[in-house]
Amino acid sequence: MWAPISLLGLGLGLAACYAPTPPAGVPCTPPPAGEGICPSGQICSPTGVCQRPGDGGLAPDGASDGGPNDDDDGDGVANAVDNCPKVANPDQANDDGDAFGDACDPCPPFADDPVVDPDGDGVSVACDPFPLIGGDHITLFESFRGTGLPAGWDALGAWSFVAGNAVVTSSDGDLSYLTIPHPHLAKTAVMTQLTVDELIGNGPRALGPVQMYQTLPSQGIVCELLRNGNGPKLTLFDSGGGGVTINDTDGTYDVGTTATLTNRRDGTAYECSEGTTAVTGTTAYTTATPSIGLRAKSASARFAWVLVVD
Repeated sequence: MWAPISLLGLGLGLAACYAPTPPAGVPCTPPPAGEGICPSGQICSPTGVCQRPGDGGLAPDGASDGGPNDDDDGDGVANAVDNCPKVANPDQANDDGDAFGDACDPCPPFADDPVVDPDGDGVSVACDPFPLIGGDHITLFESFRGTGLPAGWDALGAWSFVAGNAVVTSSDGDLSYLTIPHPHLAKTAVMTQLTVDELIGNGPRALGPVQMYQTLPSQGIVCELLRNGNGPKLTLFDSGGGGVTINDTDGTYDVGTTATLTNRRDGTAYECSEGTTAVTGTTAYTTATPSIGLRAKSASARFAWVLVVD
């Protein structure tokens, strides 16, 4: 059984980036003083920086490895002041205020000074759905910075984008989705942070991240906060057909609740977690048109960001 990762009490930062491979520049402790753990395909240099073999002289993010005007990534920002000198990020976004710009951050929504990455795959433990199994990569981070629907996303229902949040109002009995196509891989985790603004009606009222296996009609595995006649629940739910609860446990869900939910899958095994509380289950389905995203029913809420790790 998976051990849930506690994310409560960590600072949150909002930014948008796409990092398909672990960036170089992650600090490490070189042998023999330390284990020198680095992402796959990288080594720990004598200066204490993870780098690709042959990439000599690599400096940590935020440091210069040459003259004052060097700009290795060509983003118009000199290495000496670039918070991602090896990854182009002209906007220098770094909303969590750690040592990394969002474009090369091992965990964009949570400050990670220092980086804690026990499996050495370039994803910090706060964002790593499998922190002791290497090979994970951040493939999507969307923070809804703009005022319109982000490129590539599809919206069903009433969604707006205000002050760095995706805001949804789902009327009594209605379902709302915000999704983006995403391949069905061996392992996928979808994480989001939400704040509940209103619970509508007296029927089932639910919010959470979803891994869709079919878009029309909308069917997928949802990790959700659910409130109905049985009280607040943390629920792993299959929305296909008439819908079936795979597993649930008591949770915290009311107006004003802020929660970080993670919907993670390893093959046919799923886990829905909120901090130290989690439910697990196994289910199989036929993948028709896979996507990931957010789901709301009979509730209004603000989603601060979506992070996908494969």
